[in-house]
Amino acid sequence: MYSKTHSLIIKGHLVEKVQIETSITKGMYSFSIIGVNSRYEKFIREKTRTLLKRMDIRLPNRNIVVNIQSSLFEITNTNLELAIICSILGAMGLVNNKKDYYYIAELDLTGNLIAIKDSYRYIYEAYRQGIQNLFLPYNDKLLHLTDKVHVRIPNNLYDVIHYLQTNKPLSIPSPYLPFPKQYNLTINNLIGHQKLIRALIIAVAGHHHTLISGPSGVGKTLSLRLLYSILPTLSIPDMLAVNAFNPQENVFIERPLLIWTQLNLNANSLIGKIDDLGILNKAKQSFLIFDELNSYSNQVIDLLKMVMENNVLSYETQDTKVNVLNDATILATMNLCPCGNFGNNLSSCSCSKTDIEKYNKKIDDSLIERFHIVINLSPPSDKSGQTYNLDQIQENIKRAWQRQNQRYKDKIVKSNGRINNITLLERILFDKESELLYERIINSKQYSQRQIMTILRLSRTIADYEDLDLISTDHIKEAIGYIKVY
Repeated sequence: MYSKTHSLIIKGHLVEKVQIETSITKGMYSFSIIGVNSRYEKFIREKTRTLLKRMDIRLPNRNIVVNIQSSLFEITNTNLELAIICSILGAMGLVNNKKDYYYIAELDLTGNLIAIKDSYRYIYEAYRQGIQNLFLPYNDKLLHLTDKVHVRIPNNLYDVIHYLQTNKPLSIPSPYLPFPKQYNLTINNLIGHQKLIRALIIAVAGHHHTLISGPSGVGKTLSLRLLYSILPTLSIPDMLAVNAFNPQENVFIERPLLIWTQLNLNANSLIGKIDDLGILNKAKQSFLIFDELNSYSNQVIDLLKMVMENNVLSYETQDTKVNVLNDATILATMNLCPCGNFGNNLSSCSCSKTDIEKYNKKIDDSLIERFHIVINLSPPSDKSGQTYNLDQIQENIKRAWQRQNQRYKDKIVKSNGRINNITLLERILFDKESELLYERIINSKQYSQRQIMTILRLSRTIADYEDLDLISTDHIKEAIGYIKVY
């Protein structure tokens, strides 16, 4: 008698389909599990025997061999337990395991499936791996996000056995319905900074790296904290990705995240390792914030240059290499001097020229050029505010995202801010006047090649935000206003 089941093991960026085979043959009673270390074998053998005995299921008095095949991992993963038991039950002829069923669950000794925190990560990886049927522990907060993976969420082993014997329906995730919007403060509370607000809208619409500089107290950090009020809901596939890499108990994420980094951030914490996610890896379709950028270590700032240029990050060991999409957008703030008052017409700066030069030494031209939008704030002279229609802004941003998804639908990167230069140039559309202006910009030799591409990226996003196919001279002129000219 023979049966085979499947499961998934996930550790960091490593994901592997695991096959569990059970063979029951004539001979003296024995029960062995191969492909695992002796400690795990003893644990899973005893747990399986105890659990089945409690369910009045007796193992046959024969030779039972369970073979777990993995090329990446030393098997110690308790989420394989349901797959192992279903494989044994299949070999005993008690259930019918279909070849495309993947089981992810640990069980307690009463047969209940133990809840897991990262259900969405398993669904996300199943989606990417082409797995169509997935069994996960029951979770009444789990939402249905893709028709390509049929997710079943049984409470216990009895439910699983009954389903495999009779096909009686199991519980499934609830349909997704948008949550009500709730804001305490919004960009309407950012008084006197209309240019900054416009720049942040364009940054979100095209996923553009943005640097905000200026003296303390002018609203740099506040502006980024209020950014959530203009973030639209993500597409369903992007919601799945964001929740997969940011599991939060009883919290479902609908919008891009604003992930604030700490000043003591190091290289491993930023980009992670092949088997351990870094904070950058969690910022799927989201925004990674560096408040007071010039206070971070040289190592982190050097890594940022690489991160801002590369859409794919490679992780490898001696035996394995994994390429991972990098679609995080970097947002940063910085003071211009140690005391924070340089550039403030209301307070005098106490720093020497040497102090200021030393303080800003890390923030060189090669880093600043990688920011598509560079805004320098001063205390606002006009304290009158403008009331923004948040729903309209979100609708316009979402439409701009949809335009970019359609434009770059054959590419892994789907934003103006992150698409490669060749594709951007191939798919850019000017009207006659803007094409002439673009040619003058190239011939002026006033801008570096990177700055020229940044102007194009921003112009394309501004047109997308305004729902226009052709870039105009106004779009280019606005884009020029966002870059730093030396």
